[in-house]
Amino acid sequence: MFKNSDSEQPENGHERDLPSKRAGWKVSTSGDGDTAMALFSETDEVHEESDPKEAKKLERKIDLMILPYLTVCYAFFYIVGTPFYTSSDKTTLSYAAIFGIRDDLKLTGTKYNWLSSLFYFGFLIWAFPTNFLMQRLPIGKYLGFNIFMWGFFLMLQAACTNFASLATLRALAGAAEACSDPSFMLITSMWYTREQQPIRIGIWYTANGLGIAGGGLLGYGIGNIKGSLASWKYEFLVIGALCCVWGIVMFIMLPDSPVTAKLLTRKQRRMAIERLRDNQTGVENKQLKGYQVREAFMDYKLYLFFILGVVCNIPNGGISNFGTIIIQGFGFSTLGLYTAS
Repeated sequence: MFKNSDSEQPENGHERDLPSKRAGWKVSTSGDGDTAMALFSETDEVHEESDPKEAKKLERKIDLMILPYLTVCYAFFYIVGTPFYTSSDKTTLSYAAIFGIRDDLKLTGTKYNWLSSLFYFGFLIWAFPTNFLMQRLPIGKYLGFNIFMWGFFLMLQAACTNFASLATLRALAGAAEACSDPSFMLITSMWYTREQQPIRIGIWYTANGLGIAGGGLLGYGIGNIKGSLASWKYEFLVIGALCCVWGIVMFIMLPDSPVTAKLLTRKQRRMAIERLRDNQTGVENKQLKGYQVREAFMDYKLYLFFILGVVCNIPNGGISNFGTIIIQGFGFSTLGLYTAS
């Protein structure tokens, strides 16, 4: 792991000086270092000079490599919901409700309510394991795999014939979607400086407007499908298939880190890492460190974010799950709900 030190002498037996004494950088050889160190093996590669025009060109190239995939993915989430405030799976269920899923699967009493909750039970149970796996596995491929599996579980819901089978698939879908927002934040911090991150997060986050606008049109089109299946089944099949396709695209095209990005030259990879030095966060580290876990739990901001999530999602759960049913009660037709909501 990179360490910035005023001393030029090794601190212990697990560290060695880099070839450049003037650089003041050290690398841990104990096995828990940052993966970026693999690109810095020669004296001249540490703090190598970079042309400002070349650096700006690299920044634009990184934007083209990262932002389109995150933006389209986030817009797609909002076509059928949102990964944090309104799960796409839950919104799809809400639209399926007005197309007759409650009658076809005999979702009487509180069964429909439980279907919404079970999604988040799966989400909560898998939240820590999926964050741990994001640290250990290539993040681009892991995100693409989870998006594909989320779509796969969504498509399978079209084949459900009872509450039990649908409940199981919804819990699995929740587990698959648990990595969405954390992975987006991790990827952004891996590629951009602290000054650049707010703008980039804003770019892919504002894609929700396009998703919401396009979601109604997509739903209206799905509602007009005249086939042998019930209309609610086409909701799950079409939206699930789109998720699967995009998951494959991200699995193949989204780079895992600046260290292994195939579209960058070796020098560009070093430049991409060097510009993140002031972040003091490294690029990617595969080891879970106990002192960092303790530090996180001692940070008051962690609990503020927890409270924010609870406060936002308690009312949101009812709105997203029963919104279409409420609007339908105002006299809108089934297809008219897509433009109204």
